[in-house]
Amino acid sequence: MYSNADSKKNISSGSSITNHTKTSLQTRRHFLTKLFYSGIGGFCTIYIGNAFYPLSNIKADVATATGQRRFYQLMDGSQLLLDARSQANFNFNQALRQINLLNGALSIRVSKELDRPLIVYTGQGIIKTNQSRFMVRQQAQRTLVAVHDNFIQIETLNGEKKIVESGKGVRFDSYQIGIPRSEIVSEASWEKGSINAYGCPLVDVIEALRPYRAGPLRISAAAGGLPVFGNYSLDDTNATLSALQQRMPISIHYYGPLGVSIRVPPSSKRSINNFNEKIILKVFNLKDMTEIQKSLIIF
Repeated sequence: MYSNADSKKNISSGSSITNHTKTSLQTRRHFLTKLFYSGIGGFCTIYIGNAFYPLSNIKADVATATGQRRFYQLMDGSQLLLDARSQANFNFNQALRQINLLNGALSIRVSKELDRPLIVYTGQGIIKTNQSRFMVRQQAQRTLVAVHDNFIQIETLNGEKKIVESGKGVRFDSYQIGIPRSEIVSEASWEKGSINAYGCPLVDVIEALRPYRAGPLRISAAAGGLPVFGNYSLDDTNATLSALQQRMPISIHYYGPLGVSIRVPPSSKRSINNFNEKIILKVFNLKDMTEIQKSLIIF
């Protein structure tokens, strides 16, 4: 049998173990809490950092940050302008002049070399020329090209080829090349820091703004389909958003330090109808809708 002394000793020992366990749990919880908040802090740092300077830039030979266009003089004498949040790699030697556009857009004035063409690689194919000035943009699942001088040759991953002359632009994917059109050349207006809109949907204008603004730009489907006309600044995105809100039946809400949300207010259906009528009159150069009705009756 245990004596009272033994019993007291055991109770004292049990109390010591209990206190030790409580201390261990408190220490573990404190450590996990610090680890949790350190993880959140690290994630926020990476997220905010990536909003201003893409993390993928560290893998590229040349790269730009948010809102930055950068000029490069290449070793062959060619001149390259890189759009905001863009990355590219080079492979230049005595036999080759190759540029791999990883993301974003570039504009290049190619130095003439008849025996060593310059080739730009994208996710959907190549653009080849011996001497030209053109712009290339890597888009989702397709490539856009606008030719300013001379001509270029496009070849898709599937082997389709096409020559595109000066003053024309075209889009292509891995299998086929679209019809060259002059209006596509306006997609290169970023070279001068602007957006030239001639009836393109608002969602395209917002996509052009994304590389120039840190933080999320959200747009509803109803707002994204509205046509846009006019010239807007890339370097002053606040002014551009303000101008769009003044000219169009949309509302723009700012949330947090960087976020922007664009939508059509529920009360703006009538405004959209009036807005669409104005666009139709502008496109067809008419005074009012009765002229269209008369044309339909005659037809």
